[in-house]
Amino acid sequence: MCLNKLISLFFFSFFMTKDNEQYLASRVLTKPSVKAQSTVIMIPYIICVAVQTDRNAVQSIWPTHAIPYLISAELRKQSSRTNDILSATRMVSDQTCVTFHLRTFETNFLHFKNSPGCSSYVGFIGGDQAVYIGSVCTVGNIAHELLHALGFYHEHTRMDRDSYINIIKNNIIKGTEQNFVKRHGDTLNVPYDTASILHYGRAYFSSNGSPTIVPLHTAKDMGQRERLTQLDILRVRLLYQCGV
Repeated sequence: MCLNKLISLFFFSFFMTKDNEQYLASRVLTKPSVKAQSTVIMIPYIICVAVQTDRNAVQSIWPTHAIPYLISAELRKQSSRTNDILSATRMVSDQTCVTFHLRTFETNFLHFKNSPGCSSYVGFIGGDQAVYIGSVCTVGNIAHELLHALGFYHEHTRMDRDSYINIIKNNIIKGTEQNFVKRHGDTLNVPYDTASILHYGRAYFSSNGSPTIVPLHTAKDMGQRERLTQLDILRVRLLYQCGV
């Protein structure tokens, strides 16, 4: 669902790479604000993107380690989607103290909803908090969105990134540059991780198929959406005080 009052429409045609396919399955929403700037991208369908310019790396966290969730009726009709969501929650809960359980009466909960792509608010919003899941979203993509919902922003926007990557601005789709802006925020003293499930791949938002992100050192699996890295796990444990 788009936040109609906040959205400006921009239609892009850009070089479709494997990384851009991953981009379609990785959206971040922010809490509605008059400061929010949004983009809708049609390739070949509309994806809703809401990106606020003052987001930190880590936002407000859930007041509990046991997070309730609902899966929309539309998604429940697709057994494979339900299984993917549950697999993604286990990817997080099996390695941290954060757990997910089916909502009963809780006021604050995650609500997985059908969408063309994947998107999530960053951190605890409260109430019926949407996580949008599309057919293009893998288990890893959904886990990526769960980390956003827990309070983490993208790894490549850290203030210390220049020691690890170069951003090639000339290759970025015009109008999407804000997705590469550095964000002030608490890194929890966790080292930079190019293999993080929260890191963009080499050609995300590429207008021509050439890299938008170039690692300065050997960077295996940059942009992967297969697993949480040990540093991803550590940052969740630290943020939610899992006895680390």
